[in-house]
Amino acid sequence: KIEKLNYLRSPRHRRFVASLPCVNCGREGHTQAAHSNFGKGMGMKSCDSQLMALCVGCHREHDQGGIYANKFERWQKEVVLLQKNKSALQNLGLWMALVNEAYKKSFPRLMKAAFSNVESATETAGMKKAACKAA
Repeated sequence: KIEKLNYLRSPRHRRFVASLPCVNCGREGHTQAAHSNFGKGMGMKSCDSQLMALCVGCHREHDQGGIYANKFERWQKEVVLLQKNKSALQNLGLWMALVNEAYKKSFPRLMKAAFSNVESATETAGMKKAACKAA
């Protein structure tokens, strides 16, 4: 059974992420805190522990999704970008404990989905509702 969790919302963490250079292309100064596209929908953003520093262009390109063959390819790219983002924040001493707790719950779900081309209806429904523990 997939545990139903609450989404982490942290304006402070969003500011930290937005202060980084783009984790995709390296551009500085025009970065946004971009939510992962995994686990969001129906007007809901994914957990703030699943934020990536993306410049305006990379954010738009990623969200529109036309550069990916399918959702699995997009999620695989998100795995790489989220890991880069986490590493950058850790190196600056900006990776907060509450974000780490949420990340430990949400990131494995993204990993599982990204590297599995087989989805059951139960797993998909559970993952869409999955989020991170709120502080």
